[in-house]
Amino acid sequence: MMATPDASKHNPAPAYIRALLERAGVSQTEAAGLLGITNRTMRRYVADQHCGSYSPAPYTVQFALECLADLVDCSSLRDEIRCYLVAAADGSMSRNNSEQLASELLERLPPDP
Repeated sequence: MMATPDASKHNPAPAYIRALLERAGVSQTEAAGLLGITNRTMRRYVADQHCGSYSPAPYTVQFALECLADLVDCSSLRDEIRCYLVAAADGSMSRNNSEQLASELLERLPPDP
């Protein structure tokens, strides 16, 4: 499901931007390259707000990082589902464990649009 931009959710807090980078599994340098901004600019977005070099990240940067993090989350879930299906198909998982894992995976899926 594709996220819809909503600037009312703008959160330029450096801790939030750092959390998005971590969730997406990218470094500040990698994110800067993907977003087409300089490493220095990215460092300013994640610097402590009381630091003289801090600059709030624009919503477009936040949204792009959220989308990247969501892609990584979906990819991870897809891999877990694939492993579950293989284990269920080859009989290496008990029925109870299979049903419990299936239920847990389904809870992590995003809601239908």
